[in-house]
Amino acid sequence: MATAIAAGFDFALALTSTGAIYAWGDNFFGDLGDGSTVQSDVPVQVLPPGARAIAIAAGQYHALALITGRPNCVLAWGDNREGEVGSGSDFNPPFEPNGPSETDIPTYTCVPQGTDLTAVAAGQDFSLALTSTGSVYSWGANFSGELGDAIGRMSAEPVPAELPPSTTVTAVAAGSDHVLALTSSGSLLAWGSNSVGQLGDGTTSGGALPVEVRLPRGAPVASIAAGEQSSMALRTDGSILTRGDLVQPGLMVSGNELPSRVTTPHGARLTLLAVGGDFAIATS
Repeated sequence: MATAIAAGFDFALALTSTGAIYAWGDNFFGDLGDGSTVQSDVPVQVLPPGARAIAIAAGQYHALALITGRPNCVLAWGDNREGEVGSGSDFNPPFEPNGPSETDIPTYTCVPQGTDLTAVAAGQDFSLALTSTGSVYSWGANFSGELGDAIGRMSAEPVPAELPPSTTVTAVAAGSDHVLALTSSGSLLAWGSNSVGQLGDGTTSGGALPVEVRLPRGAPVASIAAGEQSSMALRTDGSILTRGDLVQPGLMVSGNELPSRVTTPHGARLTLLAVGGDFAIATS
């Protein structure tokens, strides 16, 4: 039985109740993690026997998983041209003359010992890991500040996002090249590209360091999601806030820099939210 699913650009993942991971679809960059670059129309098993996953995420052409027994490590595979798989494999800068760098067998990328990871998220060509103490590590591309550090270089080694003092992050979501983070105080932080206002701070100026999203008054945020160039928040009262390049007739236009409430059917109390490239879905 599947307990979680994730979708990349042209491949899909499923996590089962036994901790197994299955993948199917295109495999040009080793997206399926089965040791080949041959696409598959049927699910193939990713992990070696005995390995048990507890969380998965999919980027454009790479995938991430948390595995029991390795609490400070992320298992990753697929496209690694920008270091998004991490330091456990060969890292080639983009546009190398010998072609793309890929990792078709899952490999571990680890944060410091003693750090327990609780969640993963994947952007277009970067990766995120959330720790049990509420800090965030990131690696991969950093063209728009998506790693959340002041250095501003892409990195195949996990680097800590430079969060405001005393901030505890409880959830992270990754767009194409921006990040959304929910904190224990109920505030939202965002960093990376802000070309169409996806950071929700009232500007279109991106930045490597986290900025606070300017939320309107209302119920606390329960969960977050990010699309290609958009961000959304589901509140505890079932309402949805959105910003960025996502259109709702009569409400949204491309380049909405401040969070706006989405009009939902009367009486609907939404509980689950997901965002695609330029669309969103929610269930009640």
